[in-house]
This record gives sequence, structure tokens and C-alpha cells, in this order.
Amino acid sequence: GAFAYSPVAGAQANALPGRRMARTMKLREMDLVYVRVEHELPNPCTWTLGPTRALLGNPVMAWEFNTVPEYGEYRKLSPKQVQENVEGFRHFGRGCDVAVCVSEQLAEYVKRNLGIARTLVVPNGSDPDLYTPDAPVVRRLAEADPKAFNVLWIGSAYVA
Repeated sequence: GAFAYSPVAGAQANALPGRRMARTMKLREMDLVYVRVEHELPNPCTWTLGPTRALLGNPVMAWEFNTVPEYGEYRKLSPKQVQENVEGFRHFGRGCDVAVCVSEQLAEYVKRNLGIARTLVVPNGSDPDLYTPDAPVVRRLAEADPKAFNVLWIGSAYVA
């Protein structure tokens, strides 16, 4: 199943429970935690290390980068705040299993400046002939148990 860590859950994503214990128990069911990051380190990125990750059942941790922390300067962050974000990404990035980046240049930045070795480049945009609502379901997904793989998406995936 798909779950969203925000009050904006759509038809294709379920909201996580609001109460801490119920939310933690649901998080323990996740196989993958996918966090969309921008210029600031969001709280779920701190789940990658230590006892928190163990408490969550050690899911795969993927971060999606669409910009660099220095973009915070354009968002009115001080140089000190930007540097603190870079340091946070470096620290918690040790537990990030893969960084999904929108360009080769961003992937190089993430490797070089944030120390996250495993990157995957997935450019923005899509092929409308390949990704259409009426496209046939991939066979392995059509035959899969719908409860076999759980994903928690944290970011701006607004599903209508």
C-alpha cells in the first residue's frame, strides 16, 4: 500500500494514523520510506540512523533531491542555517540507502558534498505515451499481493 506522511493524502495514498503509537506501528509495516527533500532537512530524514531506524524495522531509506541545500539562501535562510542543513544531510545521509536525483549534476553534488554514495538519476518529466492512465499494469505488479510491499512517501506528491 501507499501511505503519505502529511494531512494531504489522496485517493491513491492513505494517511498515516495521527496518534504516535499507531503511526509507529504503521511505519513498522513499511518496506521503503521515500522522502522528497528540498533545501532543508525534513524530520523524517533523521529516521535513517540508530534506534529510530531499528524501531521502524529497518526499511529502505530513499531521499529524492530536486535542489541543493544552498537553495535555502533564496528562501531567506542565513549562511549559518544553510551550513547546518548541509551538515545535517551529511550526518543523516550516512543512513540513506539511495539518493534519487533529477540530474547528473545534482547526483554528483550529492555524492561529493553530502557523502551519499548511491545515487540514481531520474529526470523530471515523463513520456506521455509510456505513462498513461489506461496503460496496462506491469505483469509482476498485476500478479503481486497488494499487501506485499508498503511505501511511505514523504514530500509533495499531491494525488487528486
